[in-house]
Amino acid sequence: MRLNLLNISQRAAALGFLALFPGFLLYQYSLAQGWIPAFLGGEFGVVSLFLAALCLLLLPWILARQLGRALLPGVVVVLLICYCTIWAFTNYFIVHEPYSAEALQETAAALGTWLAVLLVGLFFPFRRGDTGKWLWIAGVLIVLALLHAMIRFRSPLGPYLTFSGVDDDAQVSTYQGIGRSILVTSIFISAIVKRTNRRVLVLAIGSVLILLVGSRSDFFTLAAVTAVVVLLVIARRINPITIATVILGGWLLVHFTAPIFLHSRNAELLDLSSSSSWQARQELEVAALHIIAENPVYGTFGYHFRDGGAGFYAHNALSAWTNFGLPGFILYTGLIGFFTLVSFWKLISGEFADPVWFAAFQLNLAGLIIAVGAQPVFAPLPILGWGVALNALRSRAAQPEESDQLATV
Repeated sequence: MRLNLLNISQRAAALGFLALFPGFLLYQYSLAQGWIPAFLGGEFGVVSLFLAALCLLLLPWILARQLGRALLPGVVVVLLICYCTIWAFTNYFIVHEPYSAEALQETAAALGTWLAVLLVGLFFPFRRGDTGKWLWIAGVLIVLALLHAMIRFRSPLGPYLTFSGVDDDAQVSTYQGIGRSILVTSIFISAIVKRTNRRVLVLAIGSVLILLVGSRSDFFTLAAVTAVVVLLVIARRINPITIATVILGGWLLVHFTAPIFLHSRNAELLDLSSSSSWQARQELEVAALHIIAENPVYGTFGYHFRDGGAGFYAHNALSAWTNFGLPGFILYTGLIGFFTLVSFWKLISGEFADPVWFAAFQLNLAGLIIAVGAQPVFAPLPILGWGVALNALRSRAAQPEESDQLATV
């Protein structure tokens, strides 16, 4: 019996994507409505665990046969994961503060998610014929679910009302996880769309949906990515009708969504001085800078559990420095910068129509934005972007199919 490892990896990546992002939203919405029991817990962790185990199992084959000219950046990604793993266990067994067990558990969960989304990004079959069909089905189901929420609450903010203030016992995700699902799904759908104006339309619709959900960081991240894509479209001097359509569509979008924006929690960003969330983030950043000043090389692993509990870390890349020391910070930010620049260069050098490079640029730009000011080192989005960029780099240097097969008894 012969197993085609490439085919297995691509199928796992496709199913993993559907489960981690659009499927996660639909599962959580069904939980919130009481349609199903929480038979998979939060769902994201269970799926991530399976994909992480598969990624570890395939890792020798991936490094030996699948990366091609992407071998060096791929090795650096693996190096970061290995470093963070060793760092966490070293602090647990040698330093062993009272909060070390919680910090180790948090890091282990994050690393499992990293491996899961790395596998998804590295092998997602953007160019396969039936991929677009399943992505569109997933997108339509998301829109229908959120429309149902609007009708149920008789308000355009029905999606936010569904996921805000949920009962922890119900195991329903908050709006942040829902916003992430919409952001990633929108980027993947836009990548498989061929016409430029339709790509922008998909991103704009995704931005509106996140606005209705109330996830501020994801909304402004996708809105910024959409704005950059529009600027690239204009800079390429393509069909003036397309440019006019994009600009008119953007104006109409802003005009009709402005009232919703002003009545949602996203409007707090227009007056940050009165935003309690912003003030809290500033205090956490000051605390992180204090930790770095005290120990600039090693940081203090898991200090946030000592100072306040889970979530009391800087919501940006500084959390990599405080948690994994200066080497971890350099590796993490270096990879974000590298993959963002490479994907941007490929896009402006003639790969704008390529679905993998288009997705890679958007995801890495989004990862850069959240690393600067929105989410901690534990977030999965940057690593997903790295995986898709490696996918693009390796796709034209793929090994023959025979190398993807493994003889088994």
